Amino acid sequence: MKFNLKKISIGILSFIVVFVLACILFAFIFKDKIIETAQNKINENLNAKIAIGSMDVSMIQNIKNFPDLSLIIKDVRISGKDTFEKDTLIQFEKAQFSIDIMSIINNEQYKINTIELYNATLNPILLANGSNNWSITKSKKDDKKEKSGFNISLKKLVLENINIQYDDYASNQFVIIKNLNHRGKGDFSDKEFDYISKLDIESLSYSKGLISFLKNTKLHYDGNVRVNNETNSYTFDKNIFSLNALKCFIDGSIQKNENQSIATNIEIKADQTQFKDVLSLVPAIYSKDFDKLNASGSFKLLATFKGIYQNDIYPKTDISFSINNGSFQYPSLPKKVSQINIESNILNPGGSGDLFTVNIPKFSMLIGNDPFNGHLKLWQMISNPNIDLTANGKLNLSDISKLYPMEGVKTLQGLVDIDLNIQAQKKDIDAKNYQAIKASGKAHIKNLKYESITVGKMVVVDELALNFTPQYVDMPVCRGKIEASDFDMKGKLENVIAYYMSSDANIKGNLIFNSNFLDANAFLTEDKNEQNAKRSDYVMVPKNIEFVGLMHIKKMNYGKMQIQNLNGAMEVAEEVVRIKNVDADLLGGKATMNGFYSTVGQSFPKTELNYDIKSLNLTQVFNQVESAQKIAPLFKYMDGFISSKSNISTELLPDLSPNLNTMNGNFTVNIPLAKVTNAPLLQKIADISKLNQLQNLEIQNVNANVKVEKGRVILNPLQFKANNMNMSLGGSHGIDQSMDYKLGVDVPFEQLGPANNVVNGLLSKVKLPFLNQIKPEIVRMNINMKGMFDKPNINLGTPELIKKDGTTSSNATESVVNDLKEKGEQAKKDLIQKADTLKENIKKEVDQKVEETKKQVEEEVNKKKNEVLDKLKKKLPW
Repeated sequence: MKFNLKKISIGILSFIVVFVLACILFAFIFKDKIIETAQNKINENLNAKIAIGSMDVSMIQNIKNFPDLSLIIKDVRISGKDTFEKDTLIQFEKAQFSIDIMSIINNEQYKINTIELYNATLNPILLANGSNNWSITKSKKDDKKEKSGFNISLKKLVLENINIQYDDYASNQFVIIKNLNHRGKGDFSDKEFDYISKLDIESLSYSKGLISFLKNTKLHYDGNVRVNNETNSYTFDKNIFSLNALKCFIDGSIQKNENQSIATNIEIKADQTQFKDVLSLVPAIYSKDFDKLNASGSFKLLATFKGIYQNDIYPKTDISFSINNGSFQYPSLPKKVSQINIESNILNPGGSGDLFTVNIPKFSMLIGNDPFNGHLKLWQMISNPNIDLTANGKLNLSDISKLYPMEGVKTLQGLVDIDLNIQAQKKDIDAKNYQAIKASGKAHIKNLKYESITVGKMVVVDELALNFTPQYVDMPVCRGKIEASDFDMKGKLENVIAYYMSSDANIKGNLIFNSNFLDANAFLTEDKNEQNAKRSDYVMVPKNIEFVGLMHIKKMNYGKMQIQNLNGAMEVAEEVVRIKNVDADLLGGKATMNGFYSTVGQSFPKTELNYDIKSLNLTQVFNQVESAQKIAPLFKYMDGFISSKSNISTELLPDLSPNLNTMNGNFTVNIPLAKVTNAPLLQKIADISKLNQLQNLEIQNVNANVKVEKGRVILNPLQFKANNMNMSLGGSHGIDQSMDYKLGVDVPFEQLGPANNVVNGLLSKVKLPFLNQIKPEIVRMNINMKGMFDKPNINLGTPELIKKDGTTSSNATESVVNDLKEKGEQAKKDLIQKADTLKENIKKEVDQKVEETKKQVEEEVNKKKNEVLDKLKKKLPW
């Protein structure tokens, strides 16, 4: 048989082509079904905001796990709802799941053999009220298993470039993990298997309260864990765990029992370690020329855990470490830290956490030529914490730069003197049995100066004194400067020992703060972007603090404002800062403020402010109050004074300025007299209406009620005078400068001027032939203002004619018709009245003529009568 290379090559090539086509065809057939199942599972199980860039199914992209199919999900973002709607829980660039091909063919639950996650960021948050942002799974109504779905039967786990920030505000703990990478192999479907894995973290930081235990620490884990699924046990055999240069070995086992308890038998040791390896855990030392550091001395660590751990029951614990004759010195510096000796152990015989004892019977060192030493013991730390502490020493801070290469530090000097002795137990503190408490000592700092590139400000403490007593820590003096800002403080702190001995104890205090000048701008962050702001960017109010303070500041700069004679009270309690009766001279007037700043159970701090301001200069308000430029843009063109009262609530930005998008509240505005000049909005209104008198205004007696809802300013309709004309205004505008307002202007007819043609043109549309012949005393111009303040859209509505009684009709037609009706009725009444008057006059004239005639007749009769009598007298003799 002849060897035919050509036929073999063609056969192999044909097989590859068929294989590739089969892979593509197989993935294509099942693609829609797999994606639909994945989407259904996500929607069924998660109660969160979910954004998914794309989903795909492929066999070619999963050739390393042949013959499994691969489900690939890209560009995913999951965030919470309600309180956590601004917090992203997880986002990742790519997740890949390798699915067993036979489970697909047999229409079983899809078995996931491999999980790979790339370039992911996780931000778990636990608030002080116990709520968290990772509880996003929906509750199940029943536990019935579904026939379709996914079943994790893990054989390989790959995590690449994972970043985690964990914020625990309940216990005041914070963890930051940068660039976590993990690769592990093991068949979790087997009864017993070895899980072989490697874990690397480029940077690990952990802090609790104000204490940073780890900072930018490198972590490495290389181990083999024997997993027994039947017994729920895990066995460690010389697993290697290291933090920076400190390497530890882990041996032993743990087992989860049916009652949810965990049986432990673990040993961790580092018995052949140099002191220099321990120094690598000190961030400031490890980051600066650590390889060149001259160090000597030894370090030993041995920790054992044996017994049951369940709830508040702990196994027998014995942790001890020691440093013997340690020293270190940088070769380029003249001084060193030497004679470092520390003995320490943490013990629990097994049982309650109250049985733990922390004992450091000895710690001592020479810092240059200055000795520092003491001891510490803590016990009964749950039921009745006890403390026994001594610490004493002196330190010349200028020696620090001779011990350690302080890159970025420009100035460090000062003298520190500490002498402290405390022996106390919590029950005596609670009972105020001060006779049983030993607490004495002092901490004194003089002539401290510090300046660095990172801080960027020269901090000067002329003198700081702390005196320790059983009842309190007294601070009789704390005086100094931070650049141009000066401070002079004094006060007391009570319950200090109990606060540090118990997590539920409150620290109490009072403080009087005085300053001749305070530049608040020097202490505020420049990041005002609410989209990028995180809870950790803000000033969080600590728990368990009860604090009362008084402040007297002669002059303060805040933003562009210059505030003078600032006086008031401040209270801190239950994670809320309250200001009470704070008054100040600012912006040409005076202000009184009350309010609070709260971080209780909030994703972002919230604040509420009640203020009463009087006679503030409008020009200064606009130029110096940044939020006024969005809330009241017309102030830019106004000259006058404003008084106002308000009740406003809002979230804050990291620089403590208001987030206008979240502002809600009510306030009143009073402007007795102000001039408005060169406002583009008025210029455009004047151009369209031909009312030249609107180009510049002198407004009087503005009394407005304003409401703010989610950053939109709503003005209730109001009346005022401007240029001796009555005006009305109402509507709203947003912080984006969009507006929707209606303006009414009452113009005397003889003052219309060029606007007369505009009015006649608008009235002619009413189509009454006699309308233009009427000349009312006052015409109301209706002006609609929309669009943006800088680009307004102005429309004129139908004018209204003002009646004699000062009221207006709904439109000009009704006004004219009613006016004509009134004139007709009046004319009719006038005619009737004239007829009645004429009738009365005629009757009077007739009666008068009759009376005159009657008199004339009587006079003629009497005359004739007398003539007859005279004749008879002459004829008769008697």
